[in-house]
Amino acid sequence: MEYIAAFLSFIVALIGIHGNTWNAKAKGWKRLTKTGWIIAVCALLTLSLGSTAAWMKNDENRIAREQRKMVNRIAEMEICLASAHLKAAFDVLAAIATGKTTQDGADLGFQFTLLENEKTIDAIENIDLLARPLSRPRIGDMRPLDEFITAQSNKFVAQTNMALTKYSTFLDKDIILKSTWLVNQNLVQRMLVTSEQVTQVKKAGGKKYPGLWPYERTEEYLEALKLLKAVSKMSGGDETGLTCKRPAFFRGVNS
Repeated sequence: MEYIAAFLSFIVALIGIHGNTWNAKAKGWKRLTKTGWIIAVCALLTLSLGSTAAWMKNDENRIAREQRKMVNRIAEMEICLASAHLKAAFDVLAAIATGKTTQDGADLGFQFTLLENEKTIDAIENIDLLARPLSRPRIGDMRPLDEFITAQSNKFVAQTNMALTKYSTFLDKDIILKSTWLVNQNLVQRMLVTSEQVTQVKKAGGKKYPGLWPYERTEEYLEALKLLKAVSKMSGGDETGLTCKRPAFFRGVNS
C-alpha cells in the first residue's frame, strides 16, 4: 500500500510538470482543468492510502509489542519453574537436617529467611550424606538425599539453560545475568555431582560427607541463596521460591 501511495505521488508530480491545473478565467469548480482534477483525485487517493498504511503499521507494531510482552512473561515463568527445582533441593536438605516443616507440615516451601538462619546452616553443615537419609519418604520418594539433591540441581540447570537459549532476546538482562551466574555458581556445580561424590567418598573409606563443606558455609551457600531469591523474585516467584505467578493471559485456559 505504501508503494501505491508513492507511485501516485510520482504521477501527481509528473502530471503537474506537463499540464496546467488552474484556469483563472473560469469560475468555481470549473477553474480546475482536467489535469487539475486528475491531480486532485490522485492526491486524495495518496492521502487515503498513506493514512491507511500508517494505521495498519501502528496496529502491527501494537500487536508485535503485545506478543513480545507475552513471550517475555512465558520466558520468566520458565525461569521461575526452573529455579523452583533448586529451591526444593535446599528445602528438603534443610528439612532433614533440622527436622523442621512448614506450617502445613510440608518438607519444602520454607521462606528464604529460614534457610539463611545460622542454626539452619549449622544443621546442614553437620548432616552426614554418607548415611544417605531418604529424601521424602512421607510422600513416597525413597531416593537417598544425595540423589535428590543431584536430580533437582540438574533439572534446575537444564531447564534454566534451555529457557535462556530460547528466550535470550526477550528476557531482561538482569535475569539473564543472575540466572547464568547461579547456574555456574560453585555450590550449585557441586550439587550437580553430590551423589557421585558421596559414592566416591564412601568407596575411599571416608568417614563423613557434610551437607556443606566449611568453605561453602562461609562463602558459597549464602551467595547461592541470594542469587536464587533474586532470580525467583524477578521471574514471578513467591516468598518461598516454589510457586510461580501465572501469566494473566493463561487465566481461564483449561489445562
